[in-house]
Amino acid sequence: MARPRHVHQIFLACVQRVAVAPSWPILGRDPVVAARCAWPVAVRCLTRAGVTTMKTLAAVTLLVGNVLTCLFSAALAQQVRGVNPADIDTRFDVIGKYNWLPGDAHVFTTTLKYDYRVNAKVGLNFELPVLGHFSSPAINEWSGGDVFARVRYIDRVGRWSYGGAIEAVFPTAGEDVLGSGKYQLNPAVLAVYAWSPSLITAGVVKSLNSIGGDDDRADIRVVELRGIQAFMFPNKMFLTLDLKHSIELINAEDRWWDGAGEVGYQFSPTLVGSVRASRKWGDREDRGAIEITIKNFF
Repeated sequence: MARPRHVHQIFLACVQRVAVAPSWPILGRDPVVAARCAWPVAVRCLTRAGVTTMKTLAAVTLLVGNVLTCLFSAALAQQVRGVNPADIDTRFDVIGKYNWLPGDAHVFTTTLKYDYRVNAKVGLNFELPVLGHFSSPAINEWSGGDVFARVRYIDRVGRWSYGGAIEAVFPTAGEDVLGSGKYQLNPAVLAVYAWSPSLITAGVVKSLNSIGGDDDRADIRVVELRGIQAFMFPNKMFLTLDLKHSIELINAEDRWWDGAGEVGYQFSPTLVGSVRASRKWGDREDRGAIEITIKNFF
């Protein structure tokens, strides 16, 4: 009878055997099914290596199981779409947002958003608030909102992604309370670091600049500093934490923070839904907002 090898040698042999087994392509689908397929391969490998005692078998099984769990988690995490700010996709979003404002005022908006992937590095984005409702004790207005158009460029170097964007804003809102009244040209730069397929950190610097429009409306000169932390889980869920600090430059008086948390789920390879809660603090504070988004990828 062949002499049993050390546990670490058996462990490496099992991992290598499982990695090239027919079960490998199903990683990222159902971890239970994948484990059922990979388990017989691991057992055959252990038996041929001379493992006969239940204690040794249990120890090696635990090690192999931990590795398989990590592999499944990484594979599944990569399936969650629309989470990484550096991703360029073609998709259509429907966004509903309800915002509580000071003075017992409320704003509800329904926005349609379309992203178009030109190539691996360039993407276009169009955002149209098709219906908005502003309600307060003194005002009750219905209207569409301002239209946004963006072009993005992203490049990747190892775990880093870098990019920039130019955003144009057109004052198409029918009511002042639902739009800025100003044409804007807003540049932004982005840096994203992927610690792993399931853990992503991003930083964004954006400048908001009005370049014309209604002379009776206030000019816009704002700098935004934003940090995003994204977590993706094996069950196709994700969590993002978003913190933004805005500084108004014209009078250097207004400063405010915007914090948000978003939870989402990928229902299929082409359909993702999420719920986002946010609140502003500081000179332009609100009383909180809830946002529901459905993303359909093409």
